[in-house]
Amino acid sequence: MIKKDKCFAEVIESSFTGWLAQSWHWDRFPSFGSFVSVEGKVRTIFGIVHQINTGSMDPIRYPFPYQKTEEELLREQPQIFEFLKTTFSCATIGYQEKGTITYLIAPEPPKIHSFITYPDEQTCKKFFANTRYLHLLFTHSANIFNIDELMLVLLK
Repeated sequence: MIKKDKCFAEVIESSFTGWLAQSWHWDRFPSFGSFVSVEGKVRTIFGIVHQINTGSMDPIRYPFPYQKTEEELLREQPQIFEFLKTTFSCATIGYQEKGTITYLIAPEPPKIHSFITYPDEQTCKKFFANTRYLHLLFTHSANIFNIDELMLVLLK
């Protein structure tokens, strides 16, 4: 069951090997290497955040330097933050169906507009008790710019 209050982003592009999500708030997003999940009707798909981008939603309203702190800008020109968005890319590293974790890509990609959440501590421990997810990460290595740093974050 999806608890919407625990969700923080939504899938906006999806494939078997990963997905792109947009945070609901431009300044609240998962850290590089975060373990996240997308819960569907049949299964929960797990992913690792490997890329984060913040920028303008509107190509005409491109951010430029004001030489002011974020606090000053929020006070003087709060509207400029309304056009910002943060997206992050996740590599699929497994899924859970009927209580069983499988370390393969899911039979179907996450649906567009599915919600992103952090798995609970018990699920994290269960998932990472086995290192079989690593083969999927190495399979994605051609598409993950910083695979070495991602592996170091996961080991930490």
